[in-house]
Amino acid sequence: MPVSDHVAAATSHVRRPHLFVLRSLFRTSSRIITEGAIMNPEQPQIEHPEWDAKAEEISERLIALRRRFPGQEGAGTRERIQEKIIAFARYLQKTYPDYSSYRLYHGFVGSTPPEPSTLLDFPGEDSAEQFIGRLEEEFGER
Repeated sequence: MPVSDHVAAATSHVRRPHLFVLRSLFRTSSRIITEGAIMNPEQPQIEHPEWDAKAEEISERLIALRRRFPGQEGAGTRERIQEKIIAFARYLQKTYPDYSSYRLYHGFVGSTPPEPSTLLDFPGEDSAEQFIGRLEEEFGER
């Protein structure tokens, strides 16, 4: 199922889907923080400074994308961008039980990984970097 179908399915029953998804993400994040990330103890916990730089780049690209739509006239577009980010994050959470192990996940949702990340990005079409690229293509022109 394409990501856009997951987005529609995840938010179709809610009047203000972005608030619903934000609450769900907060509950999930709180569980991770209080219970610890679900990680494979067999995997080595290695720090990768270049991964942090890549996550920072992803975060900066999202900030730049939102800034293309300033003021009140851009509020609706910024909200649509945020809804897509939240829906994609929910999709990744459902698809990848170890989503918190991916460094770029934290880069695009704006969270801090609870432990050193063991993976950089999701495979194929689920890549966080490709997702940001698709957002930039969709919302790049005003």
